[in-house]
Amino acid sequence: MPKTYLDGREIKRWWLDGREVSRSYLDGRLVFQKEVTISIDASTTQVNAEWVSFLLYNAFIGPVRANSTIRFIVKAGVHLIAANTSSSFSLDGNIWNSTLRSCQIIIENHGFILGRGGQGGDTGPGWQNAGQAGGPAIISQGVPLLVANYGVIAGGGGGSGATGWYDGGSGNYNSTGGGGAPFGSGGPTNNGSDNKWWGSAASFDTPGHSGGGPGGNVPGGNWGEQGGDGLFKQAGGARSAVAGGAAGAAIICNNAAFGWINRGDIRGNAP
Repeated sequence: MPKTYLDGREIKRWWLDGREVSRSYLDGRLVFQKEVTISIDASTTQVNAEWVSFLLYNAFIGPVRANSTIRFIVKAGVHLIAANTSSSFSLDGNIWNSTLRSCQIIIENHGFILGRGGQGGDTGPGWQNAGQAGGPAIISQGVPLLVANYGVIAGGGGGSGATGWYDGGSGNYNSTGGGGAPFGSGGPTNNGSDNKWWGSAASFDTPGHSGGGPGGNVPGGNWGEQGGDGLFKQAGGARSAVAGGAAGAAIICNNAAFGWINRGDIRGNAP
């Protein structure tokens, strides 16, 4: 993106004959281009690549123009939460014949951009599953990205591992894991033979817990945190951990330039 300076200061807006100029060329070379601003002032729990592409398409009233500078502004108090652990605030450089790869994206966040929390682990007689990993908050694939973070950007917390407690004569105890925040679900499948409990779902900012019984009540991870480990306790006394899910990344940027304008509160891995 070209930048134009006057007396050492970058020009953000330019007028000619009383009209604001969007682009200006000198000898066939682009020397000034106004930012395209996309303001986000409503919360949603359905953030994914299609949602981001819809915002871009509406801003340009069609496909994105090559070499554009585009600033997303997430307003204070707005919650942008991934639709599931496989989704995120995703910038795909392959759409519109790879036009987005030529653009500069700026995410200016004053709210919350969060990956989805992972699901708690399932359980059954003699087996316990690990918690599911939380999802990423932001992914850029091949699109140059700058981030100005004045709010919170966090990966989803991991779900907690399931628990199986086998005591021989006193019975068997099985509990599914709890969900990671935000909104990770408790483990849905419990095929235990005797005493059974189910893990709870997470809320926006509070992880769920695995169910009751011996070795239970293990929390999932909060934003950007790994889920707690469950437990497999055999009748003979041997014990082993059942892993909690890994935390989701706060930001992933692949095959493109990345930079910080302001880092702020980042929870989970980031460049």
